[in-house]
Amino acid sequence: MTMRVALLPEHFGWGGGADFLRHIINGLAAVADKYEIAIYLAVKKGSSDSELYEQFLDYTSHTQARDIHTLSYTSSQSDLSQILKLHQITIVLPVNSDLGESFPVPWVGYIPDFQHKYLFQNFSERECFVRETAFSARLRDCKALLVNSEAVRQDILSFYPWVAPNRIFSLPYSPHPIPAWLDISSERLQQKYGTGDRYFMLCNQFWIHKDHPTAFRAFAGLADSDVQLVCTGTLADYRRPEYIEELNQLLDSLKIRSRVKMLGHIPKQDQIALLKGSLALIQPTLFEGGPGGGAVYDAVSLGVPVILSDIRVNQEVVADHLDFFPAGDAKELGLALSKRLKPTIRLTANELLSRGARNQACLGEQLYRIIQQTLEFYQRQTLHD
Repeated sequence: MTMRVALLPEHFGWGGGADFLRHIINGLAAVADKYEIAIYLAVKKGSSDSELYEQFLDYTSHTQARDIHTLSYTSSQSDLSQILKLHQITIVLPVNSDLGESFPVPWVGYIPDFQHKYLFQNFSERECFVRETAFSARLRDCKALLVNSEAVRQDILSFYPWVAPNRIFSLPYSPHPIPAWLDISSERLQQKYGTGDRYFMLCNQFWIHKDHPTAFRAFAGLADSDVQLVCTGTLADYRRPEYIEELNQLLDSLKIRSRVKMLGHIPKQDQIALLKGSLALIQPTLFEGGPGGGAVYDAVSLGVPVILSDIRVNQEVVADHLDFFPAGDAKELGLALSKRLKPTIRLTANELLSRGARNQACLGEQLYRIIQQTLEFYQRQTLHD
């Protein structure tokens, strides 16, 4: 009997969220034939007209699933449940909200991170309250919950000691390239965006905790003035609208504005082409829910060197060409950049595909285990009731 797995894309309406869903879809695709899994996207009516949804489609068009079915529902939760039951959906995952304890279709919850507990100064009191209330309710109502790192799993067990450890599942670190990415040439995109052929990449939304200032200061200290820094990601942080102007002023004061290209959100394929041609990816982030964030997943999958802040969750990254630096330390980051000014010998396309296939299968097997154990939780409750 076919297992029908549905995903809810409107719960992941940011670049990293779309990357994460693409990752989940690829994991499911890796074991779809083995376990007879069909993948569905349940799309809220009206969301298909939004810019975020267009971005999501751009990201998920680079999945390896042969066939993804689409369902449409209104904003009401009752309509969602009816649509899921009509199409005989087996389970919904990952759900970045609370569908409620009595929701008629099994679902697996998701919590991205606990940034509001560690970097509470970046949030209003109301935002902290809303996140805390939402996460507590989600943990109360879901039978199982998945997270993108062991660090977040340990946070849940620490912050919510009443939660049974066997209900919380972390995903393995499993970067894998989209095969078509390996055929993309960087040269045309380098010309399109005027990057030259010697540059570092920084692929983050321009959010405060991503710590662009440390990267800018480190880059300004490089003795080699012919190299550029190429930044992609949405140029806004709702929590601090003036932040982008502060960054521009910093570039002016460091006298490197002409060497730093802030491209904003660009098509995923363009980003990948530029990433492949870079000297290395810089990831100075002060906080992440998944190891290194989506950009590091992509870079590792492509064999691109990574220069990474040493925060706890990032210690879960496994890569061939990986340099850690103390988070927030521009001097140490500058030294790491200097080491990567010369091109690095990288794995071949076949080697990347082989390693990626193993990682993808590992992810798929873990997702299947999560699904099976969640369904068992539901069966036990049904018998108990």
